[in-house]
Amino acid sequence: MDEKEFKNSIPCIVDNGIIYNPKDIQRVLRDLGQVNYFYLIDNETKSTGEAYVVSVLSNNYSANIIANKRIYLNVTGFEYMSLKTEDNQTKIDLIDQNRIIRLIPVMTDELQGGDIIISHSSDYLSESYDDEELAEINGDDDYDEE
Repeated sequence: MDEKEFKNSIPCIVDNGIIYNPKDIQRVLRDLGQVNYFYLIDNETKSTGEAYVVSVLSNNYSANIIANKRIYLNVTGFEYMSLKTEDNQTKIDLIDQNRIIRLIPVMTDELQGGDIIISHSSDYLSESYDDEELAEINGDDDYDEE
């Protein structure tokens, strides 16, 4: 496969789409921050609330937990993620058979102006880092792609 064919085979999702790769799902979820959540079983809402996403990982033994206004997600517990954006509001559905966890990010003042502000971003721009220093934090997030 030549370089152009390889580049064209990499998915590009903008605002709407389905994501299957656990690492891509983690990338979307890990910086969500505060969200409104809905827990649905057979499309019936079982629980709702507002919470903060504090942990996103991928392994075969950690549970998905929503408690005490905090969300701990294990992306391995879902078949795929659906992104839908309507009226400038993004809905993120984590889907597994008849179960859905829907996350709707809560807009903060930093985001309402259209600019995404990452805390401490100036630290990253003013210093040079090698790839090892920017690696994922959670060691148990690794999975085999075989």
